[in-house]
Amino acid sequence: SLDSTRRMMQLCEETKEAGIKTLVALDDQGGERILELF
Repeated sequence: SLDSTRRMMQLCEETKEAGIKTLVALDDQGGERILELF
């Protein structure tokens, strides 16, 4: 249904934001190698 699709899209957005925050936090700790993955 459209509603479940919308929920999944929001979940993806939240997961993506959490992932970016995690990468930024690791980068602050000196994890330069992470950037090489992109």
